Amino acid sequence: CNESSKVQDRNGVLFLPNKTEPFSGNNLCSFDNGQFKSKGRYIGGLKSGLWTEWHDNGIKISEEAYTSGELESKTFFSDIHYQKIGKIFYKNGKETSKITWSYYPNLQMKFEQNTKNSKAHGKQTDWYENGQKMLEGNFINGKAEGTVIKWYENGNKEEEKNLKADIEDGKQTTWYENGNKDTEENFIGGELNGKATMWYENGQKYYEKNYKDHKQNDKWTMWYKNGQLWAEGNFKDG
Repeated sequence: CNESSKVQDRNGVLFLPNKTEPFSGNNLCSFDNGQFKSKGRYIGGLKSGLWTEWHDNGIKISEEAYTSGELESKTFFSDIHYQKIGKIFYKNGKETSKITWSYYPNLQMKFEQNTKNSKAHGKQTDWYENGQKMLEGNFINGKAEGTVIKWYENGNKEEEKNLKADIEDGKQTTWYENGNKDTEENFIGGELNGKATMWYENGQKYYEKNYKDHKQNDKWTMWYKNGQLWAEGNFKDG
């Protein structure tokens, strides 16, 4: 055990007494009750591979990954439900990023979030308690980037947005809970541009409009819920 008084730490490298070569082999430390306390492996006197730590009641505390003595990541586990709740990544001894997990009472995963410098950075996924995915998107420095999708609890899509630094850019689509399309619009830099269409929940088209620089432009048409024409007209630059 590396906590034993019989082993020697020479400038961060582990040696056995009266040995000139660094220790290589398995390491196992135990509590007085016989329960494992920590387990891992040394290569050339340095921690290598997976290292695991437990409480004296057998509940896992953490898992650490090492390469040539350098800590690369550390995963933490809950004392209550025993699931992983966080993972920190390191480089040169400093934290570079983190993953956080949260769970519902039934242990179904609630969300998985990647962060960097305490801001959302990387993929984020949320789930409903029934296991159905609720949201999935990518973030850079706390701002949504790329395609972000939301779902209803029944599994049908609720919305699909394209964003650049949290600003709508590209095609944006929403759906009713029954699966029928609700709206379809196009944005450039946060402003409506091009065709915008909306439907009734029964699938019948409600309106079709055109936009230029966020102003209504060109032909527009509206329909009643039964499909009959309601009104139409033309705009120029709003």
